[in-house]
Amino acid sequence: MIAVVLARLALAAGNAKQDKLLKYLNDKTQRFILARLNFCFVRFGRVCLWALVVGAVPAQQSLAQLAPSQDGPLNEMKQIPQRVVSLNLCTDELLLALAEPHQIQSVTWLVKDPSLSWMASAAQAYPSNQGAAEEVLAFAPDLVLAGAFTAPATLVMLERLGIPVIKLNPPKTVAAIKLQVQQVANLLGRADYGRRLIRAMEHDIANLPPLATDASGLRALLYQPNGLTAGGDTLVADIMRVAGLENLAQLRNYPNFTQLPLEVLVLERPDLLILGEYMPQLPSLAQALLTHPVLRQSFIGHKTIVVPSQSWSCGVPHAVEAIKILRHAAIAAAKV
Repeated sequence: MIAVVLARLALAAGNAKQDKLLKYLNDKTQRFILARLNFCFVRFGRVCLWALVVGAVPAQQSLAQLAPSQDGPLNEMKQIPQRVVSLNLCTDELLLALAEPHQIQSVTWLVKDPSLSWMASAAQAYPSNQGAAEEVLAFAPDLVLAGAFTAPATLVMLERLGIPVIKLNPPKTVAAIKLQVQQVANLLGRADYGRRLIRAMEHDIANLPPLATDASGLRALLYQPNGLTAGGDTLVADIMRVAGLENLAQLRNYPNFTQLPLEVLVLERPDLLILGEYMPQLPSLAQALLTHPVLRQSFIGHKTIVVPSQSWSCGVPHAVEAIKILRHAAIAAAKV
């Protein structure tokens, strides 16, 4: 109980007082504190967390953000983080791809689903979280990686408790993927490894099979569950460009991700139809649209390709696999 009170006083004090109080708590005591806090969270939920937050140190002016296309390099941390928690599927994949195993404390439950993530197998080795601040606190992280859509209240709570938070904005181009990979690698003390991953991406892209002259200008259209397609200013559009395809949705000035009526798809009749992956184990009206009789009848003999969503749903090095799939599909479509 005394240890918990000391921890509470440290949280409520200024930075200098925090250091003075916490230096009296050895590693064993700190783990005891975390265990007691974890019990409190399990027993009383967010009420316990708010009790800690009230009167805690003021929040930082703003969350650190990393927007790879415009915000420039990520500020270096004073020390290489050793206890990193991720709160977003895409930051999960970056963390798993770049960090040393001992640096990873927790990833979200989403990354352990092979239908959502290409790193599901590697993720099984780590504790999972569902994005709640009280879960994060139990891991005593020295860095939290969050996404653009992570709950703001959670991030504010964590910052008020003095936990560094970096919010990563999703890359919208292949070049932005490489920049973000290097920035996160630098942050984790893995700069050389980040450069190797980027060189591997560049090697794979440079060695794609060449497109024949008659394959240039092929119009492709993505059609996902619920009729979603990707217009301009999206990672999907840039992956299509690198693969040598023209994005029909972009040519029609569709904004970002938008719902495309089935009738419009049939009338547009793209040279290459890129379908989202149908998952019969997850039946829904959105999924059923991919097996609609009109869709099947209208594209009989027409070139279609399925790109697994986990290949390009996140801006990570594995997005190269989507480029490879589309380049081979473009070559095949040109022969039809």
